[in-house]
Order: sequence, then structure tokens, then C-alpha cells
Amino acid sequence: MARVLQLPILKKKSEITGGAERELFPVPLRLFRPGQEPPCPIYFKPLGHRRAGGGGAEEAWGYFDPADAGPLVIYLSARLKETEAAADTSAVEKARFVYDTAVVWIQHVFHGSSEKLTAGQLHLAEHIVRRLYALLSEAGPREAAALVRRHDAGLFTHSVNVCLLGLAFTRHLGWPAAEAEVFGLGALLHDIGMVFLPRELWTKTGPISAEEREAIRTHPQRGVQLLEKFSDLPGTIFYMAAQHHETGDSSGYPLGLPEQAIHPWATLLRLLDTYEAMTSIRPWRAPLDSPKALQVLKHGAGGTSLAPALLDRLGEFLET
Repeated sequence: MARVLQLPILKKKSEITGGAERELFPVPLRLFRPGQEPPCPIYFKPLGHRRAGGGGAEEAWGYFDPADAGPLVIYLSARLKETEAAADTSAVEKARFVYDTAVVWIQHVFHGSSEKLTAGQLHLAEHIVRRLYALLSEAGPREAAALVRRHDAGLFTHSVNVCLLGLAFTRHLGWPAAEAEVFGLGALLHDIGMVFLPRELWTKTGPISAEEREAIRTHPQRGVQLLEKFSDLPGTIFYMAAQHHETGDSSGYPLGLPEQAIHPWATLLRLLDTYEAMTSIRPWRAPLDSPKALQVLKHGAGGTSLAPALLDRLGEFLET
């Protein structure tokens, strides 16, 4: 743990004032420059963390108060430029840095209020998506996506994972880089309407009530309402936010649209959104492996049977 101890502000989680419980978000300690004071208090829990799907390597983590995410995002943005310029850092390591920066970014946007999403924050998100796409292209999209992706439960990593899969898969499909990056940004923002819902609904592990279910079903439309203030966003992103839970057989939400009324990008997002959820850890179940998830999808989970050609291409991508 010598590398960790070079960070001067580290504190044990148990030393938080008054022993009061408060929500803390995790951050890999390798993101900080050794010997430099972090931009906000980092609480250190002296336990190793094993990256799921990351070769079994132990990784040291710190924890930060979500109220401090703003300064942390600014710091990581500067560190990102340093990492990108480092000649001795592999493309996968750089992509992992961008990925973790994206997770902190979305934690900042989702915490507190919808006012955290500003034009400046969207500009930063566009940069993150652009850099992630470039690094995936350099390292090999499928292999890099598998190594970088975290499989832990959570709304934040889910959003970044769907973005990651979207960037890698659209490159496999031969999309132009500019279109793939727009899709990646839409995937990163697809659940942004959840910011209006009580936080306990983001992480609830038990059964949800009928009222809670109805509240959750409002997040596509509320996401569009939030994004509408950014008039320069590509129109496809609004379709992705609005329609990513539409199934095409009129059983989806919020509008129960038929297949012909759903934008093709929303259909693709629906497929990747469902696949990512199936293959990540959830508190109530273990993740499915990729072959099992594809098998379930081929039997119509989430309305994806309406996009058999896309599903075949996804299987091709995952197996190459």
C-alpha cells in the first residue's frame, strides 16, 4: 500500500466526523498523482478491490463525498490530458482512466439537482466520449471494452458501460466516427431523467411499489425535458432518451410505441441497455455470461426480438 500512502489527505472511512453515516462514492486511487494533494478529502478504506473481469488484480480505492465531485471532475480532466500524453501508458490504461473519469462525471451530474447538467458539463462529456472512442479504436474495441468495463451494480457505471458498449459496437458496425460519438453521448445520457427521482429508487434491491414503478416510468420523458434546454444537441439524442424503454410491440413505456414509430438509434440503445443490465452484477442476482445473455435476448427479452439483425451483429461482435 506504499503507493496509497503517498497521498497526504487520505483518511480511514471510520474517521469521518462523528461517525455519522454518509454516502460516499468510490474512486480508484491510481487516478491521483502520487505525492500531490487531492482536490478534495479522500477517505481511505484499507481493503483491496478486485476488478470484475479485470484479471483478478487488486486495486486500491478511496471514497469521496459526492458534494466534492465538481472539483474532482476538474482535477481528473487535467490529469486526463497528462495521461493521454504519457508515452509509457498503454491505450487500455488510458481508456480505463477515461472510463473512471466518466463515472465521476456522471456521479457529479446525478447528485444534487438537475442544475448540475450545464453546457460546460456537456462539453466535458463530449470530450470524454471522443477520447474514449479514439482509445477504443487504438486498442481494439471489443478487447478494450471488455478490459475497461466494470461489472458492479449501479446507475453510474451502467450509464458509462452502455456508452462504452455503444462506442465499441457502432465502430464494429462501420459507423463514421462522428455518428458513433453522438451515439456514445446519447448512451451516456440515456438515464439522465432519473436525476429527478428519489435516490433510493436508484439503488433499491427489494420489490418496488406500484407508485415507485410509475415514477420510474417517467424518467425517459423527464430526461428529454432536461435535455431540451440544450438546443444544439443532435436530435437523435432526444430520441434515445425518450424511447430507450419502448419495445415496438406497444408494451414498452412511456408511450407504448409500435415498432415503426421508434427511432433506429433508440432500438439499438434498447438492445445494448438490456444486454449491459443482464451481464452486470445486481444485488438480487449474479450476472449472466455473454452467451447466456444473448440466448435470453434471442427469446425476446426487452422487446429485442424485434431487432433480430442487430442482435445477430451483436453476437458476432462479442464473439470476434
